[in-house]
Amino acid sequence: MDGVLKLLNDNAGALTAVLTVVYVAVTLAILLEARATRNLRREALVDARLMVHPPASLLLELRVRNLGPAVARDVVIEFWFTDPSGATVGERRRQGEQSLGPGDGRRFLPMAGAQLADLNSLGAANLTIHVQWRWIDDRRGVRRRPERHERELAIPAEQLGRDFFGGWALTQSDPDDDLHTIAEAIEKLERHAKAIKDRRPEI
Repeated sequence: MDGVLKLLNDNAGALTAVLTVVYVAVTLAILLEARATRNLRREALVDARLMVHPPASLLLELRVRNLGPAVARDVVIEFWFTDPSGATVGERRRQGEQSLGPGDGRRFLPMAGAQLADLNSLGAANLTIHVQWRWIDDRRGVRRRPERHERELAIPAEQLGRDFFGGWALTQSDPDDDLHTIAEAIEKLERHAKAIKDRRPEI
């Protein structure tokens, strides 16, 4: 025991230096983790998705939604079609939104020229749909200013047709639609229960 104490006394300076380095490293790790967690809360994940329009399964639908957790501001959505030569077919549509809260989104039925975009005709014409979307959230760049985030996709309609009708699901669960359907079912049950109660004679 005395030998251990003597060893500690003789190397007290070195031990203090090592403990200080460990303390600084742990403190930095905690600070970096806290900063990463804070940045995650500032992030708005805006997602664009192409799917079939549920009431008419051949029509193409574009859904843009903020998956959260932060508010997306100054949102710009653009979409258009191009032919095999790269020329734009129809109108290049552009829509801006001041803000999209977590869970908020927009739904579009793209048009190729004067017609609503159905996958059969789009595939036959070898058209490609392009989508670009941009937004700002509370994340800060190196200069401590909000950064504009940009995403884009370009998918040939023929490929979409193969994906949707070649073994993949034709529809996709949507939380808003599900909640709406559930609310309608509950309302219908409540009306039915009230009608039964109104017909039942008092005892």
